[in-house]
Amino acid sequence: MIDEGRLSPQMGRLIDEAKAAALRVNRAGARAEGVALLAGDGAVFSGPAGADPDSPLSSAADAALASARDAGVTEIVAAAVAVADDPAETIYPSAEIRGCLAGIDPDLPVVVKKQGRWVLLLLSQLPPRPELKIVRVVRPDPRLLAVLEAYDLQAFGRAGLRTYDLAVLAEAGAVFAAYLGDDMVAGCQLLRMLEEPGFSYVVGFYVRPQWRGKGLGRAFLLAVADEMRKLDVEGLLLTVAPDNKPALSLYRSTGFTDEAFVPDFYGEGEDRHILRWRFDLEP
Repeated sequence: MIDEGRLSPQMGRLIDEAKAAALRVNRAGARAEGVALLAGDGAVFSGPAGADPDSPLSSAADAALASARDAGVTEIVAAAVAVADDPAETIYPSAEIRGCLAGIDPDLPVVVKKQGRWVLLLLSQLPPRPELKIVRVVRPDPRLLAVLEAYDLQAFGRAGLRTYDLAVLAEAGAVFAAYLGDDMVAGCQLLRMLEEPGFSYVVGFYVRPQWRGKGLGRAFLLAVADEMRKLDVEGLLLTVAPDNKPALSLYRSTGFTDEAFVPDFYGEGEDRHILRWRFDLEP
């Protein structure tokens, strides 16, 4: 392991390029990752997440690698990963970036931030990511309700659920929280539908801003669906704003299909797509 005091000038440049790539991402509150790749000839190629307009959920590593390939590069000898505006002392790349870098070389040298310092590690030396743990919230105490309210307001603003709403949903419906280690990273609330008791309505679904762009939304949504199947639910129904392209892409790719478009669903100007996931139609 080589700390920042011994990094070559190329490694320092690699870090700067990764930081700059992360800062180019204009997504308020999102966890913006930047990746820089060092070619064998000394050239550096970088990219932020979502740089490809045809694949808005693509990782920063995909963007950097595409730039290198467009330039005819055949050898990548090192990489650096940075995250914009993240005060954490240790930051490791997301699963998407690890997967892309492993496709280059499972033992690719990667510069990452560890305990406040930039260090060079082999990709294979990075510790495994903690497993996503799904918990159904039952009879939450006041402290947990306050936390859930804060995260919901962060995700949805004035439309966010309050402690009273969350307590009712935990009692009459289902409230799920997703954890990575001790960190709550996502939340979801559902209610069984009166007119269609086989289906549950997704009242809210979110990934906390600093954890977005890491594939957690898909993993959490699939886990919630598994939990609802155990409760004999036949499927899920939800609404999505027309301009929320990432959410529409996520839901459609996991099993939801478009059922209707309703103008003014939540009031004047609040149009919504209605999407339904029928579990019995899965292949």
